[in-house]
Amino acid sequence: MYHRLFPNSAIASKFSCGEKKTAHYAALGILPYLENLLQKNLNKENFVLLFDESLNMMRQEKQMDIHVRYWHQNRVSTIYFNSVFLGHSRSSDIFEEFISAIAKLKFSKTIQILMDGPNVNWKFYSMLQDYYFKEFGKNLLNIGSCGLHIMHNAFKAVCIAKTWGIVDFFLTALYYLCKNSPSCRDDFLKESEGALPKKFIQHRWLENVPASESAINLLISIKTYIVSVDNQQNCKLCVCVKTHMSDNLLSVKLKVFHSIAKVLLSFFNKISD
Repeated sequence: MYHRLFPNSAIASKFSCGEKKTAHYAALGILPYLENLLQKNLNKENFVLLFDESLNMMRQEKQMDIHVRYWHQNRVSTIYFNSVFLGHSRSSDIFEEFISAIAKLKFSKTIQILMDGPNVNWKFYSMLQDYYFKEFGKNLLNIGSCGLHIMHNAFKAVCIAKTWGIVDFFLTALYYLCKNSPSCRDDFLKESEGALPKKFIQHRWLENVPASESAINLLISIKTYIVSVDNQQNCKLCVCVKTHMSDNLLSVKLKVFHSIAKVLLSFFNKISD
């Protein structure tokens, strides 16, 4: 390959390198170009900074990854920007490393900081807000520490306000009825031709499209199952499922939940990519 790239070079004609090492050199070679291209784009637009902390198992240090999210080519783009490694992870440590990691960016164009949890790093966020206001005379947009949790919880709040009890009780009870009882699962599989309900995720409500879709498709099987075990199953989960199945509007409620969640999840995935 090197001989073809540099046909007139005696050094290149004798040079050899393994596949992985070549890929590593190529990545390092184009890195400055990609960094400059990203910075040019960010100099034109306002952007959001995202960071996430996790333990790097190889280095046994806490790794903080920083991404940028901005409007580019008529869509929201989220791109990795930098990583730093932390020994101590006090708020002051995170603040210093964060400022150092984004030194190449125009911090004044930052409109929001997104973090990896609903109630974490508030001391760091307060320090960052004070620094930002001192430097630029304005505040960062604050809609909570994690935009993803905000969307999940907003959808959750609407569902709870409707007091339908679909997601809190029916979908959860349906899943665990089949999961925790081998006999119930065996009876249910006979009625559903091998299909089982999907798990309802309590902390990520918008990701329950599969759970609601599964329940919609299994409604007839669930009804048949309830009738077949009516006098045999008295557990709380079975009673809960039976109670909700007596609701004539259950199918409508599930479909409304599924439809809204599906639309919001599509948007959610676009801004998260």
